[in-house]
Amino acid sequence: MTDAHFRASRLDRTVYVETKNVTLDEYGAPVEVWTAHGGHKAELVSTASGETSTVKESGAVSSVEEIITLRTRWIRHLSIADRLFYNGRAFEIVALTEIPRRRGWEIRARHRGVQ
Repeated sequence: MTDAHFRASRLDRTVYVETKNVTLDEYGAPVEVWTAHGGHKAELVSTASGETSTVKESGAVSSVEEIITLRTRWIRHLSIADRLFYNGRAFEIVALTEIPRRRGWEIRARHRGVQ
């Protein structure tokens, strides 16, 4: 991969990395909280979506899954335990590929929603 992948004109999206923390609520019960870490410029490489249906006792449930692939400059301490907040939705990171010499990341992430 060349540095051309990181020309400013290609990094036209903003994503936020969110890290999960566990804190205690007012009753002492553990609660998951996601903390955002600054905006990062990214290039949207690809996007795909699909729909699945499941039948439960309460009726049919339809869910939509969107998978995106983004390229960003190197983000220190990024892991698949984190998630991305992009375009108003939270995306679970499912794959991280380091662009050689810590120049950047190619991130594959998934958002699941219920219709």
